[in-house]
This record gives sequence, C-alpha cells and structure tokens, in this order.
Amino acid sequence: MVKFNAFRHFVNTYVDKHYKIDEGKIKISKSDGYKHNIRVCEICCKLIQEKNIKFITQCRLKGGSIPDVVFFRGNIPYIVEVRNTENDRRSKKKLEKLPYELREFVVYIDANKPLNKEISKIR
Repeated sequence: MVKFNAFRHFVNTYVDKHYKIDEGKIKISKSDGYKHNIRVCEICCKLIQEKNIKFITQCRLKGGSIPDVVFFRGNIPYIVEVRNTENDRRSKKKLEKLPYELREFVVYIDANKPLNKEISKIR
C-alpha cells in the first residue's frame, strides 16, 4: 500500500515543472528587501529545527505565484508570506496568482513584529 505524501502531491500538482525546486534550502531574492529576506531565513531556521518538516522557498507555482515559504504539517500546507516589506499592491497580486484552493492556507508573517509572536502563527 502506498502512503499519501501531501508534500509530493503539492509539488506535482501546483509547482511549475520548468523551475527547479530545492527542498530544504533557503533561497532569497534580490528583489526583496533585507528585512524580508532575513525574516524568510528566520522562518526556515525554525522549520529546520523541527523534525521531518520539508519546506521549499521561492518556488514558482503554476500561474506565476512565488510564495516565500511552503511547508507541511501532516497533510496541511502552510504558504507563508512575509508582510510589511512589500507594497500592498505586490502582495495582493501574489495572492491573486495563487491557485484559488490554496488561498485559505496562506499565513502572513509580519517582518516588523517580534519573531516569537509571529512564528506562533505557523505552529
């Protein structure tokens, strides 16, 4: 019997196959600001400390959306977007490009608030 793997299903269903994903590697973007990239790194470091949490950063989804971090707890996806480092128009466009069925799994992390408070949103 084959066990369902939600992470693999997500990658096979939603990730644009023309772009390489690097599972478990922290990727940041030049187009994002320093605070934004630091917060992405902090989030990933917290995920690395947990057992069996696979994550991907800066993966291009079908439709063109590029979430900051995607990871799973069990079969539940978390699509993490770092806020208050991009203008609101850019954030809104990113959400509009996200497949409709994934929009309920978006978690916004504020780059300007203490990490311990914000990280509790993804626990």
